[in-house]
Amino acid sequence: MLRERYKTAELFKRARIDNNLSQQAISEKLDIQQGYFSLLERGLTKPSLGMVLRLKNAFGLPWEFIEGFIDE
Repeated sequence: MLRERYKTAELFKRARIDNNLSQQAISEKLDIQQGYFSLLERGLTKPSLGMVLRLKNAFGLPWEFIEGFIDE
């Protein structure tokens, strides 16, 4: 479970960087606090399914991305 959390956190960070977005920019786009996004990127908090869907859409991630969250 902890390994999956860090795997997800790394994906969030990679997707943000690949899209040339700062934490502040993606936070504003998602209407969330930058500190919360920082916690997600570091694997220190687990996103809700709703947040996962918002992140999926913001980064253009494939549907397979959310499969692990539905199984939990």
